[in-house]
Amino acid sequence: MLTTRLAFVFLLSGVGYLFAQRPTNPALMEPQKAPEMDYVAVSNPLPLPAGSNMGAPASVAFDAKGNLFVLYRGMQAFAEFDANGKFVRAFGDGLFRRTHGLTIDRDGNLWVTDVGAHDLLTVNSGTDAGLKRPTPLQVTADPAGGFRLYAGRRYVIFSR
Repeated sequence: MLTTRLAFVFLLSGVGYLFAQRPTNPALMEPQKAPEMDYVAVSNPLPLPAGSNMGAPASVAFDAKGNLFVLYRGMQAFAEFDANGKFVRAFGDGLFRRTHGLTIDRDGNLWVTDVGAHDLLTVNSGTDAGLKRPTPLQVTADPAGGFRLYAGRRYVIFSR
């Protein structure tokens, strides 16, 4: 029985290789030369204070004032920089398991997806603590086949 399953898996993997599609235009198979770009790498563009305990950056977003918020995968979840790139503050110690995405709404709230906890959270950017989970009030079907989860004036669209 095991050898039959292994033979079937091998057969299926071989079939995928035999019927793989190749581009119809042979020029697509040749490496293309990209245009030269006149960008210059800047070392340490956003300096952090000594002793900062940041992890790898997961996402970035700008607020209405032009401040940059960096979402990290570490003990200190957030770092805020002013419009000139000067460090303002770090906050959010231990709030998340594994951060992923960040967006800022028009009221200045930071919306964070935590893939480690499978959660969507909002943090008030004016305070260090203010973590809350939006309470879903209503779910509606989306004409495109997904659905919308409403929490007050805000909603999240889930699509297929």
